[in-house]
Amino acid sequence: GTLVACYVSKKAAFDSEEEEEYKGLDLLCEVAEEKQKEQAMKSKLDLDQGFLPVIEEVEGMLENNEITEADLREMDLTFCIPANGQLHELFPNGKETHVTLERLPEFIRLAKIKKREIESTL
Repeated sequence: GTLVACYVSKKAAFDSEEEEEYKGLDLLCEVAEEKQKEQAMKSKLDLDQGFLPVIEEVEGMLENNEITEADLREMDLTFCIPANGQLHELFPNGKETHVTLERLPEFIRLAKIKKREIESTL
């Protein structure tokens, strides 16, 4: 992405001993790096603040037998989770597969695994 292109340009400027261009690119790379870190933090917040509490609430309802098939239909959950501004499917065609009461434990388990996978890349 932008960060890689920035570092390639910076190395070329360094190799050609263009000091002013190198300094400018150095600053540009720092900005790109900060933007990348900001995006990663925003993604983590999307996961933690938006989606994770829903999963924890549903898990608690399941453990206490307080959730029905009608509740799940109303929530309109599918086998995918939001992060990085996009939906991550928990398995192929997951966004087409609605979560049923029977498959709710599987959904919770897969969502937690996918959350860990996404966080490990941040």
